[in-house]
Amino acid sequence: MFLSKSRAYKTMKPKTLGILFGLLSIITVAGVAPAFGQIDSSGNIVNANMEYTAKASDSTTVVITTTAFTSGQPLVLGIEFNDSNGNFVKHQNYAITIIQDNDTILSNQHAHTHTGMDIQVTQNLLSTDQINIQMTLLGVGLPTTDPSTWTGVKGEVLSFSQVALTNTTIPEFGPVASIILAIAVLSVVVFAAKTRVIPRF
Repeated sequence: MFLSKSRAYKTMKPKTLGILFGLLSIITVAGVAPAFGQIDSSGNIVNANMEYTAKASDSTTVVITTTAFTSGQPLVLGIEFNDSNGNFVKHQNYAITIIQDNDTILSNQHAHTHTGMDIQVTQNLLSTDQINIQMTLLGVGLPTTDPSTWTGVKGEVLSFSQVALTNTTIPEFGPVASIILAIAVLSVVVFAAKTRVIPRF
């Protein structure tokens, strides 16, 4: 005689479903955020891969840090403007163009930072080759005011020097692994939501 073993099912409670969705959100944010870069209180990209610096005729220093160069993904640039005393230059207006492999991947001719720190994001990179940064300082002042009233250097084109930051690394598979885990959790949630049951073995 063959006896069939019954499988008991328990209806999923809304609270349990909410917890699963909460975990999914945390995992997704933790996995995706590093890929787009984070900026610290000094205006630098966390775990930056490259750094570019330039100094204007009035001693304004511009520091640009970037995320890793990955083909098919955008490049995030953390930009900071400092005066001769090391203080942030607020309300700096500037134009910036990024070129890679003779193609323009970023062009913003009316950029402005209220705090002295800014973030620019390029189009997807064409390769892992280095970039050419072209920046022109347009003056300091509110963008809603007449540019003729802006102070500081105007129309000065900066020349950047490049430094590779080899003391910091960005994990290659960290975000990918988190996203895969998030997809796995989502699959469980969707299955449970459709069947409204959780198997008990």
